[in-house]
Amino acid sequence: FLPVGVGLASGMAVVGNIGSPERLEYSAVGDTVNLAARLQEMAGPGEILAAASCFPEGPPAGWVSLGPIPVRGRNEGVVVYRHS
Repeated sequence: FLPVGVGLASGMAVVGNIGSPERLEYSAVGDTVNLAARLQEMAGPGEILAAASCFPEGPPAGWVSLGPIPVRGRNEGVVVYRHS
């Protein structure tokens, strides 16, 4: 058991080598990446939180809706599901 939380979001992102020729780092940036990072910050140890964007046809069994919750950097709440 690892005491880490996981945050998931799906959507568009820019992925690749970012930086200057002296220091390139492979990274991902964008709103989707930021949302996944925020959900990961909110997840408790062993918990998986996923944005509704991960389930366009509805969540599979085992996922519980937490409803719209406030997420830092967003004006409106985000519908989030927790794996149980």
